[in-house]
Amino acid sequence: ADFVSHTAEAIETLFSTPVHLYGQLGGARIAVEIALAKPTLASTLVIDGVGVQRPNDQQDHTDNYIPDTGIDDHGSQYLKLFAFVRDQYLYWPWNLCKANNQRGIGLPSAAVLHDKSMEVLKGKDALERLTRTAFTHDMPARMALVKHPMLISANAAGLVEGSESLDLPRVEPVSATPDHIQALAARIEAFLGPG
Repeated sequence: ADFVSHTAEAIETLFSTPVHLYGQLGGARIAVEIALAKPTLASTLVIDGVGVQRPNDQQDHTDNYIPDTGIDDHGSQYLKLFAFVRDQYLYWPWNLCKANNQRGIGLPSAAVLHDKSMEVLKGKDALERLTRTAFTHDMPARMALVKHPMLISANAAGLVEGSESLDLPRVEPVSATPDHIQALAARIEAFLGPG
């Protein structure tokens, strides 16, 4: 609720007309909740990556997905957070490192792993709260209530009748190629139309 209220307050302060809301993963949840709580603030929504949980996995992920990020004299928090980031590419969920949990997508470059690990480290104090919120938020039900036009990434486009599909593979910003960014921008621009 804090993320939604603070973001809505920023929109109200900075803009005098409704805005296009873009959200990826946790940001997608914030965009949806803003559109529901304060519908006059949004004109359209672009939902790029949703991460819908299967009901039988929700409690397990809520209880076990979040890594121990406690700081100690040995600096083990750096290795734990790096392993958390790396293993999310290798397994789903990351904490079940077993053959049948392999994602088969490989690893990004060492530079991308470094950059993403540093971003997670910067936000480590909010990691548990953000992750718990993501796993307990009923995104399909909440998205179905949104009345605004929505462009939704292909992995979840079927969740909302009448929404448009992004039709591009979801790529994290830290590992997106210039070509992917241009294709994504062109698709979003076509959805938003002139103006």
